[in-house]
Amino acid sequence: MGGPPRPLPNVPLLVAAFCGFAIAGFLTLAGLLDSDLAGCEPRSGCDLVTASRFSSLLGVPTAAWGVALYAVLAAVALFVRDSRLHMRLALAASGAGVAASLYLTAISFIVLGDVCAWCIASLGAVTACFGIVLAQAARGEAPRRDLAVVASGSALFVAALHVYYHERLVAKDEAATLRALALHLDASGARFYGASWCEACTAQKVLFGEVASVLPYVECSPSGRRGPQAPECRKERIERYPTWVVGDHRHEGLLEVEKLAALSRFDEARAATETPEAAEGQRSRPGGPPLTP
Repeated sequence: MGGPPRPLPNVPLLVAAFCGFAIAGFLTLAGLLDSDLAGCEPRSGCDLVTASRFSSLLGVPTAAWGVALYAVLAAVALFVRDSRLHMRLALAASGAGVAASLYLTAISFIVLGDVCAWCIASLGAVTACFGIVLAQAARGEAPRRDLAVVASGSALFVAALHVYYHERLVAKDEAATLRALALHLDASGARFYGASWCEACTAQKVLFGEVASVLPYVECSPSGRRGPQAPECRKERIERYPTWVVGDHRHEGLLEVEKLAALSRFDEARAATETPEAAEGQRSRPGGPPLTP
């Protein structure tokens, strides 16, 4: 049976959904235009998360799924007058959104060792939507059975996400090792000099996958192929791209991961026992480059 008609729009839900829509829409547009995100400097958490293998679902960017979710919540807030249906739809959509956001945030912390501030903002928006609907349901608009169905459905949804991302999760060890090596290279003072138009430089980054943004990369051609070379590259007399400077070793051309590990005396066994905090702390010790630009 349906419920009595409720006044529209549901203003609190609409405002929270609009905020989430703006965040998700901005992230989606930035991804489509391949533009930098405000507050997402190179080697930052945002840069790492948005370039990771967890940034899409069924071939669609997760931010685009967020746009669809907030659009559904806004439509419910604007057009669904039946109070029972209104509550059920809003609870189901916002509950699934919170479950998915929490799961992906946990993946960011556990697998990638970092988190995106924009993703946290979106999590806050969808949590606000869910909290608003729960508060309205507590005033008598929802029986406990409906809440139990939403909780069960959200749990099943997270289970389905886990199955989908399983193969990507089992690649954690390899990604963690590459991240540790990239951090070690940075902490040891190594430098990777390259240019945005250099195909070999792109291939070098591909070897590090999603953690390429952590590499101690120096862009030597900020103004394009015909522009002047960056001062740091002129000072180091960089003539070919990529050029690696690792300790006393200077190498022109692409270097395999194993070669970089050997040149920098990377201890994989030790890195595997270190916490992410310890690795980050190593980068900020005196004598090494700063943790952030």
